[in-house]
Amino acid sequence: AVRSTISHDELEDLVETGKGLPLDVGDVLDKLQTRLANANEWIGRVEEIVPRADGRLTWLRRFRSALDDENDQGRLVSLVSEGSRIPVTTETMTLLQVEIDARNWASRARPWIPEDVGGPPGGAGAPSRRGKVDDVEDHLERASAIRDRLGFDERKDWRLDGEEDLAAMVQMAQGWYEKYDDVINYDSRSKKRKLRLSLSKLNAMASEASLIPLNLGTSASKISKASAQADEWMRTHHPLLVRCGVESSHVPPDVAAPAGVPGPLRLEEITEALSEADSDIPYDLDVVAGLRGVEKRAQDWLERAAEVVPRDGEGGKGGGSSGGGEKHSMEELSDLIDESGSAMVDVSED
Repeated sequence: AVRSTISHDELEDLVETGKGLPLDVGDVLDKLQTRLANANEWIGRVEEIVPRADGRLTWLRRFRSALDDENDQGRLVSLVSEGSRIPVTTETMTLLQVEIDARNWASRARPWIPEDVGGPPGGAGAPSRRGKVDDVEDHLERASAIRDRLGFDERKDWRLDGEEDLAAMVQMAQGWYEKYDDVINYDSRSKKRKLRLSLSKLNAMASEASLIPLNLGTSASKISKASAQADEWMRTHHPLLVRCGVESSHVPPDVAAPAGVPGPLRLEEITEALSEADSDIPYDLDVVAGLRGVEKRAQDWLERAAEVVPRDGEGGKGGGSSGGGEKHSMEELSDLIDESGSAMVDVSED
């Protein structure tokens, strides 16, 4: 016991036992009594700054409050350094060291925490920097490790400053990942096609991610970029969608309603818009699918019309440019004329 670290309670028991022994243990007893006296003197100096409380949690709160005072903080940190050189473990030292470590933990957590968790992005309540989800989870694990050092049952009710805020932020991130797992983990390469996605869902994903005060990684970056690309595509081609009768589940707020009477709609306009969407947007948006349907109906109509009435220099079905091809009924011609309105594009020449 003289050469090793011993608990305060054990040291007191050893001193009392040594006093009652009939043997001459004076040298050893003197060393133990000196060690006990040093420990008690150190505890007394700590309690002059932070009086002992009946409950450990209350005493911990007192330590935390004292550490918020610049003068008391300096004295307590100095006492911890001094107490670490006394080979006696005391509850006072354990509680004080835990609160100092908790304070250091909170100082690292603070830049990650907005004033209003879940508040508007970039507002007054935004964090000074967005922590990565994995880093914040690791930091929360360190908080649990600090708490476990308390070693008494009431520790479950003890929290570090900012711990509950960080836990809530991680829960928000996990909720976002789970809610949109079908999009985040969709593998377009293995499935060899883009994921069909509504514009409103893409916008909701991007908006909700921006409200989470954490760095959600490449998943959120991809969604944010795709949403911006989709909005830009909508700003350019929303009038075309209106002319084609394609309804959108989301329209960017800065997109104005089409003005004036549009001219004839050309198939090339639709093809160009679809080509831009296919090359710029990593998802098969509902509005793009709707526009693709318009393009297909127009192309189908034009192909059927070409069979019935070949363009100049082209033979109709069965060959020949006039009179030698397959005959078509008046009903077929009438149907084609009636369906020309549903083709949406300008087919007046055909």
